[in-house]
Amino acid sequence: MKFSVILGLASIAASSAWVPVSPVTRASRTALPMAIDYNDPVVAEEFANVQPLTYEEVEEELQQSGVRPSAAMNEMEVKLMLVEMRLRLNGKLEGDEPKKRPTTFSSKLEEALWTKPVFEVIVQFF
Repeated sequence: MKFSVILGLASIAASSAWVPVSPVTRASRTALPMAIDYNDPVVAEEFANVQPLTYEEVEEELQQSGVRPSAAMNEMEVKLMLVEMRLRLNGKLEGDEPKKRPTTFSSKLEEALWTKPVFEVIVQFF
């Protein structure tokens, strides 16, 4: 008797766990604002700098920064990714500020992150 009650409760719990999420709820969770404004003159200027590069050059620069473009992306999407990456790293996008080097360091690790770039690469990797 106890086993059948436990089995019944387990089946009810398991069946409610697999109820699909409504499309309205899913859409509101994944809705993201546009990353960059393509009509912005700063974006247009950077895009003009990226435009003459070959696909291989763009891909190599992205990979040097630790960004790996998807194999499903076309050449234009990869170039736009590079434009956004360059603008974000330089702090030229709205809300972004380039990191400022502190005058004093609170620890040896912080000092190593600012003075030896390989440490920052290792920390970002993990």
